[in-house]
Amino acid sequence: MQSVLPLASASAANFRPARRSTHALLNNKCGRQCHDARTDSLICTVLAQNAAVHKARLQPISAAAPVAPPLETAEAPAETLHQNGSSPSHATAASSSRESQTAKFQWLTAWYPVFDVDSLDPAKPHAVQLLGKRLVVWRDASETWQCFEDLCPHRLAPLSEGRLETDGTLTCAYHGWRFDGSGQCTYIPQINEDRAQNNACSNQRSCVKSFPTQVKNKLLWVWPGDPKTATSTPTCAPEDHNVPDDSLLWFAHWFVRDVPYSAETLNENVLDPSHVQFSHHKVIGHRSLNTKYDMEVLSKPEASTGFQVQQNTTQLTDKKGKEVKDAATKTATLNFRPPCRALVNFSTGLSMITYSVPTAPGQARLFFALTRPAEGAPKMMKLALKVFGHPWLRWRAHLNQNEVLDGDNVFLHMQDNTLAQQEGPALQRYFIPAQADVAVRCVRQWFSSHAEALPWAAGSSRLPPSASREQLLDRFNSHTTQCPSCMMAFKLSAWVMAAGAASALLATVFATASFAAGNWHAARLVACAAVSAAGAWAAVWAQQLRQKLVFKDYVHAEHH
Repeated sequence: MQSVLPLASASAANFRPARRSTHALLNNKCGRQCHDARTDSLICTVLAQNAAVHKARLQPISAAAPVAPPLETAEAPAETLHQNGSSPSHATAASSSRESQTAKFQWLTAWYPVFDVDSLDPAKPHAVQLLGKRLVVWRDASETWQCFEDLCPHRLAPLSEGRLETDGTLTCAYHGWRFDGSGQCTYIPQINEDRAQNNACSNQRSCVKSFPTQVKNKLLWVWPGDPKTATSTPTCAPEDHNVPDDSLLWFAHWFVRDVPYSAETLNENVLDPSHVQFSHHKVIGHRSLNTKYDMEVLSKPEASTGFQVQQNTTQLTDKKGKEVKDAATKTATLNFRPPCRALVNFSTGLSMITYSVPTAPGQARLFFALTRPAEGAPKMMKLALKVFGHPWLRWRAHLNQNEVLDGDNVFLHMQDNTLAQQEGPALQRYFIPAQADVAVRCVRQWFSSHAEALPWAAGSSRLPPSASREQLLDRFNSHTTQCPSCMMAFKLSAWVMAAGAASALLATVFATASFAAGNWHAARLVACAAVSAAGAWAAVWAQQLRQKLVFKDYVHAEHH
């Protein structure tokens, strides 16, 4: 009863309905024995006001009548604010907080890359995850890439396990239902009567949910939200490579790999320059280098535009620890644009582009490319990139890029799990006093203060905290099976192993037989020995290559 007394002193204009209904208050009144007549009268007055306000809210508003402000926006009594956890003096702050929340980045209203189109086989469907949702992409009769929810409406079987028919439809492998590029069901084998077939196929429940797609910058993009809100241009497509192919040099084109940690941690890592010399010692860095980092925020984190940081690096010592005199300062700009693009432009003209796509909780898909303007590039560089950028030889560059990621995968997965299991923003857990961590701080500020929580699909799950090294450093399932060049090398390595072993064995047998028969010559024996050695070397090389495409352990203590 005391909880409603302060409301009696409020004016009708400032009155805010209590959470409990009038019926609940009446029951509460009737259930108690109250002998205070003044109190009963006061309660009746309050209930009458509440009923009048409730009735007014239910009445339709006349076009000619003046429209009063909604009750939810009216000034609330002090006690109401206290009940919501804020004092009257904090009303303005709470309002500002609500405004900032509405300005946060919405993850479903953006384009995301899901595949490198050069890696897609147009003759079969391909499964992928985005924001925890299982999707399938495939090319229809009009040679347009489509994206569906990876669920057949019949019995929820994955359509990614299906097949493409000659008429350009996607068939579910479970019961043979067929779907066109719009998601419309076109054929149900279990229904033989034409009218029933048409009725079933025209039913909305027989359709598959589809998502807008487009191909841009050699990537297949998907819009995971409402198709009506999709725009024609990817919101995170970088400006610097929206140009004709011949104006840029691509270093082995897009490298794609699934990593066992979140997109937030992946973005933090790719915009962290100071870890390279330690995590990637003798791969792309050297731990003996003493480098000075000066970082300056050029644009602060914003919901729609991300942020930009300038990086100035000066090498103070060389790999042997000797002081570098008159060392030049190198500059670069680090730019993050929502939802997932990081772009680093170096003063040398080289650009590093990454997309860190959130696929599932604790998992992400990395798209990585290095480019530079073709104008002014040395002729030998152009020739080398043309040769090694060929699809048959891209696997050589991918081996190096896999090793770079392996240098981070284990501890980034453990770091990501530690942050996920404990409450509070990462910046409250980190101690980052150095200038080198300015971009890292910006990444965490953007995700915690300028973006909504990631809208994971129901049933999404993250990698277990106890994932083995084989899982964390797995190259075969996270990259090789998705890369035509690496998959070709994997299959070729099996043939080279067999051919090398066979040639070594045959050469040895032939030399032994010739020697035993007394029909031998020095030149013949030397040739047999050379063939045998070459075959054995080829078999060993192919075995090592095959292993690198599947799994290679990375132990930092062994990288001296």
